[in-house]
Amino acid sequence: MSMSLPEVGVPVIQNNQKKTGGCGKAIASAFLPGLGQYCDGRNKEGTAYLLSTVGTGALAGYLNYSAGKDVLMAHRILETGAKKLSGLTKLKGYSAIVLALTTLGLWCANVIDAYKGNKKQA
Repeated sequence: MSMSLPEVGVPVIQNNQKKTGGCGKAIASAFLPGLGQYCDGRNKEGTAYLLSTVGTGALAGYLNYSAGKDVLMAHRILETGAKKLSGLTKLKGYSAIVLALTTLGLWCANVIDAYKGNKKQA
């Protein structure tokens, strides 16, 4: 007579939910805006982050370059007797600062969104 032990069942938990977000995607988005969203399968959001971040950064760089060029020109004029910078040059400089801060904010929002992942799937 053989005695067998009763089988102890180990409950199997199946998790069919796709893991979204995480540090890896956040790091990817830190290097290239929108890359973490692309890795998550959210192509529209990735494209929006990429275009908005690169666009505002490029515009800030252009305005900074243009204002700097105007300042150099004004410096040469100041040597000849002019009194101050033009209002347009100041406006370009302030706009460049605002756009640079906007670019930084978009980039941070991009990294945070990539870290959180797509909560709609979970």
